[in-house]
Amino acid sequence: MRTLTLFLLMLCFSSVIEAQEITETPPTDVHVKLLLPENKKSFRMGDLIVLTMEFTADRPSYYVDPISDREGQTDKIFVSPENGVNYWRREMMRGVTYARDFFGQSDFTSTPIRVPLWLNETMRFDKPGHYIVKVATDRVTKKKGSKVPLTTNELEFDVREMTDQEEQNEIKRLSLLLDAKPNAQLRQQLAQELTFLTGEAATKEKVRRFFQAGEESQYMIAGFYVARNRDLVLKLLEDGLRDPDQPVNRSYLSAVSGIRLLKESGPIPSNRTTVGGVFVTPERDPQLAEIQNRYLNELVLNLNKRSGQSLTTTAMTILMSVPKSDPNRSTIINEARHVLMQQFTSLHPYDQEYLMRQYWDDLRDPSMVTALKQMLAYTSKNVHDSALKRLIELSSEEARPFALKEICQPESFIDQEIISELKYKELPEVDKCLAAQLRQYSTSSQGRETLILEHKAALAVRFATDNIYREVADLIRERGPNLSLAARAALLAYLLKHNEDETMPLISQTLEEIKPEQEFNFLPKLAELYYSAALGDLIKKRLEGDEPQTASNAAYLIGKHGGAGDEKVLFARLARWQNEWRDRLSEAETTNQGMIERELVWALTNGKSWKLSAEKVRELKLSCLTKMCQQSNRLN
Repeated sequence: MRTLTLFLLMLCFSSVIEAQEITETPPTDVHVKLLLPENKKSFRMGDLIVLTMEFTADRPSYYVDPISDREGQTDKIFVSPENGVNYWRREMMRGVTYARDFFGQSDFTSTPIRVPLWLNETMRFDKPGHYIVKVATDRVTKKKGSKVPLTTNELEFDVREMTDQEEQNEIKRLSLLLDAKPNAQLRQQLAQELTFLTGEAATKEKVRRFFQAGEESQYMIAGFYVARNRDLVLKLLEDGLRDPDQPVNRSYLSAVSGIRLLKESGPIPSNRTTVGGVFVTPERDPQLAEIQNRYLNELVLNLNKRSGQSLTTTAMTILMSVPKSDPNRSTIINEARHVLMQQFTSLHPYDQEYLMRQYWDDLRDPSMVTALKQMLAYTSKNVHDSALKRLIELSSEEARPFALKEICQPESFIDQEIISELKYKELPEVDKCLAAQLRQYSTSSQGRETLILEHKAALAVRFATDNIYREVADLIRERGPNLSLAARAALLAYLLKHNEDETMPLISQTLEEIKPEQEFNFLPKLAELYYSAALGDLIKKRLEGDEPQTASNAAYLIGKHGGAGDEKVLFARLARWQNEWRDRLSEAETTNQGMIERELVWALTNGKSWKLSAEKVRELKLSCLTKMCQQSNRLN
């Protein structure tokens, strides 16, 4: 069997075509058979029920998708009688169905390909009895591309009650196996088997494990919907929410709100299923929002009764769950905000980083300086960078020694956007270390060290004084042709900043030495780091030429970095270009002259130093003559 697994990135909430019960006659040379493992015909309520679809073909003309789909997104399962079945997943999802974000293709012939289906993943059997099941599937495609809808044979099996003692035995068995810390795959399977148990004893065990927030707790939420006695689920969750020793995270708040919503609104009608819809959230469902707000108010009122992890976790939940658009947000989160500021150093570093990144507007306060300094001791780059960014925003003076250390650390890759926010034009303390690092890394052609050289040179542009000008000039003279174009651009940007008269000839010389298609690796980097009037004049001269790479690159850079009034230069060049090429469009297309028109229109409509009217933008986009220009400057 040759397997070609195709992993496709899909848009979130994209539509899925739900398999329908098939009435047309399927091809006679491809077959699907529904089987029960070991031909087992009897199950207890809550037992794992796994069906197997077995695909075969008489000739190698088909593909089959062999990837198991436990959540009923690919195959349509029909069970009769339906009045003994509860479709718990549809209730949990409020009727919303999503597409998978992965698919597979396998050749198959007479050698069977088997795909398992877990009935428990979508349904719960509530009544003892005799059941008949079949499956409609569109997993098979012809090699020419069209789908082959198939319907399986019917299978029959019996379901009986699981006694309390039997359920206790199952809970004990699964708990012992879970507590033995198996590998991740086995842990997932065991946890899911526990979630499929439907009785009250199992419900209590699911809630207990959910409260422990262990590795398997993520699976327990589904088990709350599997439970037959959801009133018990709700009571246990609400009791825990009111227990000052029980941390309430966002997953907990979402779970209890979802179960309360199901109780208050009742099961959704069977015909209210949205394919490719949007998952129910407080932002989209007023009733769910009202329920969550009730719980949030309880948490706010009782926050002062909590301590330790229960206090900080619940405070984070309050902060993150009140919409930023809520006009009363500041009042609601006030106490939680104070808790988190006071207890910030006790939080996990990743929680600290998340709060700094997402909720800085709530926590920004001079009192956070000490905590941010402590965060800077962590080795995680995300944590470190986030702390330095926020410390710089609070106080460049407090951040200065940390920034100096970061710049002078030989292999540091500190985010330039972060460190450039320091309120200092120059940092003389970094001259010596940067000069030494530029010399050190300029002698290597290895990829990582070349990147460090580019990074350090960019830092020199931003912070080094002119005290190391001569050293950098000598470095360019000695090593320039051996350096990457990006590194040369960064070093020349430093020289340009401190001496235009000497540096402009060096920039012109470099442009003469490199090929037009290499220019985009050099000039944009230089202009990004330091754009001066002299450099702008050079770029405008290059705009006048007819070489497509050179002129289009110049247009792009003027739009991105040019000053007020430079749009006149672009308008004039566009008019000249269109007059020259209007009657030679076929030649313009084949010689890539459309690149110049494309970038001129883009620069005019997106320039940073001017703002054209909507009417003028529309006029410019409609004026495109070449396909290249039309495709890149479409009307919205």
